[in-house]
Amino acid sequence: MKTLHPDDTLAHAERLCRDYAALASQVGALTRCAERGDVRACDDAWDAFSRALDEHLAFAEAELFPRYLASEAGGAAFVLRGWGAHDELRREALRFGVELQLTLVNPEALRAFLEGVRERLGREASALCAWAESQPEGGLRGLLTRASEAVRRAA
Repeated sequence: MKTLHPDDTLAHAERLCRDYAALASQVGALTRCAERGDVRACDDAWDAFSRALDEHLAFAEAELFPRYLASEAGGAAFVLRGWGAHDELRREALRFGVELQLTLVNPEALRAFLEGVRERLGREASALCAWAESQPEGGLRGLLTRASEAVRRAA
């Protein structure tokens, strides 16, 4: 089984920790706006969230998916599902962004979308913890576990 260079793996894990913590915090703030029905506040916060989400997805597709594909026997199926999920997530985020700008958004639907994003971040962090544990740098599990915990705390 091919493994990542430890320096690359550590840098990627640290980047993911920052991404997860930032996205979880933004999802939490947007969820609170949606629960209050405060469409204006959601719209104000949406651009930063959308940009961070897109950067995270692009990073995963450019840096993680190819490496996961090379290091795991079942990597192809995982990566194909990941790309499909990313496409769907981008479409939904775009739709909610437009609805927010037009003040046509259903706050409950937005809250449900954000809950799905929060759950996805948690699942992704957990899956990456298991993967990191199989890499030579076992200490990565601690980094990714902290990222997963940050997702749960912030949401």
